[in-house]
Amino acid sequence: MSRGDFAANSTFANQPPGYGTLGGQGYLPGRGRSTFNTISQNISSAIAEINRNVTSLNRLSKQLGTTRDGTDLRVKLRDMQQSTNATINETTRLVRESSSSLDGFEKAEKLRFDKLKSDFMTAVKSYSTSQTKIAEKERATPLSSKRNYEVTHRGEDPYLAEEKQRLVEEEDRRQKLDNLKMQQQQLDEDTELIEERSRQIHAIEADIINVNEIFKDLAVIVQEQGEVIGTFSRHLLLKK
Repeated sequence: MSRGDFAANSTFANQPPGYGTLGGQGYLPGRGRSTFNTISQNISSAIAEINRNVTSLNRLSKQLGTTRDGTDLRVKLRDMQQSTNATINETTRLVRESSSSLDGFEKAEKLRFDKLKSDFMTAVKSYSTSQTKIAEKERATPLSSKRNYEVTHRGEDPYLAEEKQRLVEEEDRRQKLDNLKMQQQQLDEDTELIEERSRQIHAIEADIINVNEIFKDLAVIVQEQGEVIGTFSRHLLLKK
């Protein structure tokens, strides 16, 4: 499955800008509950998708460093992380935009929304932990191409000892030359693998930093929202 396939299956694939937010397309006064249900459904779907991907990433990462390791596995891990990052970015935007419009929510909806934010943060934290472990394991288990230095000699002929000796020596020289060529080819392939691995690790580390920044942003949103709710509660108590 390619990166495009993962992205096409994500929660927010093919949705217009602002989809599912209070200020998004299709929002009309008097339809707040319908809009809230759409927001809740989108966030819930994103949380479920992130958790599924974490499970899949943890399962696939167990193959790193084993006989099942290879370029296909690492590309699959990379594509799944890219898809998950896209879902996290879009959900963070949805949470941020919806948090700024909580005045239109009822009390029960606010509590439900806060629960969704908390669950989303938990999912992001779990994903970030999984992603960090994968990066560490990939650094510790570099890919290496299979080496094949089999030596094949012609069968012995008991009646032609001199011819046999000549053929053996010729075969030995040819094999040594072939081995040198194979070693050079292997060296070139290993160099390419090292360079590719370095690029992949840098990309993964960049994604991890991005996810951590998102997590910090979410923490600020929750803190600010808590202050707003606390002020609102104190205001109600004073009125009583």
